[in-house]
Amino acid sequence: MKNPYLKEQAILNGHFRLITEDVEARASQWVKEFGINDASGNVVLNMENSINLDSFEETGNKLKVRFQIFPIGAKQYEVEIDPANQTFIYNGKTIPLNLFKETFKG
Repeated sequence: MKNPYLKEQAILNGHFRLITEDVEARASQWVKEFGINDASGNVVLNMENSINLDSFEETGNKLKVRFQIFPIGAKQYEVEIDPANQTFIYNGKTIPLNLFKETFKG
């Protein structure tokens, strides 16, 4: 049976896919996890259950995302992800995507 809360969307001219999943983190509190795969299905950015995607937009060859860290949620973060180079820009610094979760630990 297909998961009705899991969605895939082609992004950046079909070269990548944004994967989102609505997950109930606590009673009646939902988190929209997100991750990125390349067109072949290889994981570029793992989904994390503590990161709630608020919004995203494509800007050239990058994906600008706004998110909050659950359960705190008081601060909204905004980063530009460059999946082709497996990096993201946060506070003017270019950081490898494999450090994404570590960068936003509470």
